[in-house]
Amino acid sequence: MNKNIGFILSVIFGVVCFSAGTYYSWIKIEDRYVEYTKKWDKINSDVEQFVEVSNPKTIQFYVAELRKILDDMTRLSKIIEKGQEIDEAIDKILEGIVQLESQWDITLSNDIKMKETIEVVNDHIKDVDIRAKSQIQNVIDNEIKDIDTRIDKQFEQISKDLKEIKDIINQIENSKVGKKIFK
Repeated sequence: MNKNIGFILSVIFGVVCFSAGTYYSWIKIEDRYVEYTKKWDKINSDVEQFVEVSNPKTIQFYVAELRKILDDMTRLSKIIEKGQEIDEAIDKILEGIVQLESQWDITLSNDIKMKETIEVVNDHIKDVDIRAKSQIQNVIDNEIKDIDTRIDKQFEQISKDLKEIKDIINQIENSKVGKKIFK
């Protein structure tokens, strides 16, 4: 009977050890599952952002918007008499658009570098936009100052001419013939 008790205790000890090992392994598997789930969620989020950004319709929309901006700037250059500075700015913008289009093409073909390329393109767009607005504002300010100066000169000339005409009329009125006519 001692052998049976020893055997039973051995079996019980084995079952307890097996159960404890299985429980410990299960806890470790659960921890790993949670860790892998977090990693999967992050990867899934990154992939969703990438898919959203790499959508060709989105890219075409941005290119179309850039072309509209370019068209507006072209119309503005026709309005302003001294458009050389604006033409230079438009050329820079056009170069920027060409660069952006080539960068977008590269971006679509190179999925791994998509996020960095989009950041570079966005920074470039902001830089081009800031420079273009600044250059256009400078040209407009200079044109307005020039127009104001020309208007002031014309008003001064008109005032001088009116004074001369008034003096001539006074001379005519004060002359012998004028005194007879205007009495």
